[in-house]
Amino acid sequence: MLCFHPRGRITVSEALRHPYLAPLHVPDDEPEAGFSFDCGYETARPLTRNALQDYVFGEVRVSA
Repeated sequence: MLCFHPRGRITVSEALRHPYLAPLHVPDDEPEAGFSFDCGYETARPLTRNALQDYVFGEVRVSA
């Protein structure tokens, strides 16, 4: 999940089944959100450092 490129990342379900997280994996206590997270900024071209910083700043401002 630490891969910057979205196609290279594992899914959340795959991460929960990964041996590193095995001690923390409790299938009966892992609710699903029921919606997909919008990563639209990842498909923006060109995804420059400044564009990514602006997007993250905007997301933080909205949720604060």
